[in-house]
Amino acid sequence: MSGEKIKRLQVLNREVEELHPLLAVLFPRLPHINSVEYRQGPREMGANFVLEKFDPTLAVTEYIGVIVKIGKIQQNHGEVERQIDECEIERHYQAGKKRIVLSEVWIVSNDSISHGAQDKIQHKYRNKSIKFVPGEKLVELINKFYEEYWTDVGVKVGEYLRAGRSQESSATRFEFC
Repeated sequence: MSGEKIKRLQVLNREVEELHPLLAVLFPRLPHINSVEYRQGPREMGANFVLEKFDPTLAVTEYIGVIVKIGKIQQNHGEVERQIDECEIERHYQAGKKRIVLSEVWIVSNDSISHGAQDKIQHKYRNKSIKFVPGEKLVELINKFYEEYWTDVGVKVGEYLRAGRSQESSATRFEFC
């Protein structure tokens, strides 16, 4: 079944219209992620998403820039390096209420990220915390935190139905009080 799920991710060919909505639902469900800001276009400064993550070990808040790509990422992927460089720029967060610096970068793809690309990026940015989330890892995260994605309803319809179920269960809980 995992192979079918990977293939289902690999056929996504529109980053902004297909992969970004999936990640916009998935990221807030990840443990310790307190908030997610979506950034696309001229204001993204390298990161398509910025995640606010609480580190329970040290009781500190960290910020993660997420670079999202469709398709395989190979060694010659200069666009990823450009975006990593831009992730080093201080930026506004929470509608300008905070100025932050990203302490970590995640590179997410719906397909594979070659070992050569990972090695090259890790070497070039050895002083920066960079994590890779290729298609297989993305499938694992979806299985664990967004299982309903695999149903045949789209992301928007699925979230609408989930919100309805949530309201229904809240109303049911209060009826018995």
